[in-house]
Amino acid sequence: MENEISFWDAYNKITRPVEEETRQIQIDPDQLYLELDIPQTFRTEYNFVKFPFFDLAKDSKREEIKIEETKRTQDGEMKILWWVTRDIKNQFPGDFEKRLHRAIEQIINTLPKPIENPLRIGSLRYIAKLMGISPDSGKNRQDIQQAFDNLVTTSIKAQGTFQLKEDKSRRFLKDTFHLYDRVIYKGENTPDGSIADCIYLMLGSWYLQNINNSYVMPLDWKFYNKLQGPLTTRMYEFLSVYFFVALQNNFKYYDIRYSKICAYFPLVRYQTYGEARRQLKRAHTALVEHQYLDNVKWLETAKTDDWSIRYYIGPRARDEYRRNGKEILKATERPIITIPERRRLQKSSQEAPEAPESVRRLVDRGITRSTAQRLAKTKPAVLIEHKILVFDWLTETQSHLIKKNPAGYLRKSIEDEYEDPAGYISPEKRKRKQQQQEKLLKRQELQRKIDHYRDQTETQPKTLVYGEMLIWESRYKREHNKPPTTEEREVKQKELIKQLPTKEELQHQLFGRTIENPEELLNET
Repeated sequence: MENEISFWDAYNKITRPVEEETRQIQIDPDQLYLELDIPQTFRTEYNFVKFPFFDLAKDSKREEIKIEETKRTQDGEMKILWWVTRDIKNQFPGDFEKRLHRAIEQIINTLPKPIENPLRIGSLRYIAKLMGISPDSGKNRQDIQQAFDNLVTTSIKAQGTFQLKEDKSRRFLKDTFHLYDRVIYKGENTPDGSIADCIYLMLGSWYLQNINNSYVMPLDWKFYNKLQGPLTTRMYEFLSVYFFVALQNNFKYYDIRYSKICAYFPLVRYQTYGEARRQLKRAHTALVEHQYLDNVKWLETAKTDDWSIRYYIGPRARDEYRRNGKEILKATERPIITIPERRRLQKSSQEAPEAPESVRRLVDRGITRSTAQRLAKTKPAVLIEHKILVFDWLTETQSHLIKKNPAGYLRKSIEDEYEDPAGYISPEKRKRKQQQQEKLLKRQELQRKIDHYRDQTETQPKTLVYGEMLIWESRYKREHNKPPTTEEREVKQKELIKQLPTKEELQHQLFGRTIENPEELLNET
């Protein structure tokens, strides 16, 4: 199950270790408990625990998080994609945005369901209290507003990754969406035309639907806030997903590849054993000290630059499983992760011989085994396979043809050899169309980067830092009760200009390499 991830190489080359660039947010959990009515267990949407949305740095320089894998299913290989991208004018969500989102989740946790948009979340001061930072600091309130803007403008493209739990079924979403759609501040118009008396939040529709259907992972809020550093808290929430599966199957440990941890946290991936161990040592030590882990072992693999990390489950993790296991199982309705084949129990020697592939595929779609066997004997395998493909397309498009009795429709379509329904597109044509769309999107993304590169290199440095100068001047006036002098302005301006990336650094950030004419990259797509 530990697929090898090819993480964004260009980013890895220019990004420093997380420990060097992260500014931790100090939180006093006991004070939070005294001042605010916060439940001990907080429930966070499952997909945003398993897949990375936030960078681990507070002031992230990242442009994207992209995970591409190929999963083997009973129907063959399935491509999965989780692609988080920021708006070019905003920062990528980092540790501060994650703390803000956790505060919003605490508000959500206290509300009766169904939760509806817009969500009333109070004032900036109240949100700051929930985050464990000073509500009286003007900078903190300004940072919260900027963090909201970063979250609203960050988009997610998912295929085969974001699971949508509906009332009676669960399916994978293929769409581009946002965690938050809009923030409405006090004095602005709400969707119904009224004037907002505080801050309101429009949650993304898919995220809101999963929250209302309890597709969540329960975590210990007080323990979460005792952990120091975004890497440690990310490891806690990430391991909770896998420990649930391990404990369901009576395992004492769970193995995860280092490469997968780097992709899913996300982290810079180191190539040597010593660097990789040092990178995770602080988080491992903290979770062992808090008894969430019993022990951690690094095991060699066939790859010299990758290792399997064996996490032994500690008493605290077992206690959380005993408290929340039934809730997780009820929310997910089936194990949320499959156990690797090598770790499953061997099949009984008395098990019946394996059925033909067409029979198995028909049974998987609701047809009884006896009927499936009859169809396999009386109809050509090519016909059955084609009708299964049509049926899967009807299911994916939620056609009214199969709404009342899906299995019955599939059986009749094979028996009576139905004509293909109007609008049906074969998998081959759909694959070609999808490849063309992905190529177009890749080209558009590259053009966007080229345009940004031109804008940054052709614009005067003073113009590039103009916005930051305005923010600095405003902050200076608040702190000193007077405007900066001309000399102070010039010093600050030179300082900001000096921090601007060189052409070579900008090329590495945007294109992953140095190139004389970025336009040439368009010929490669």
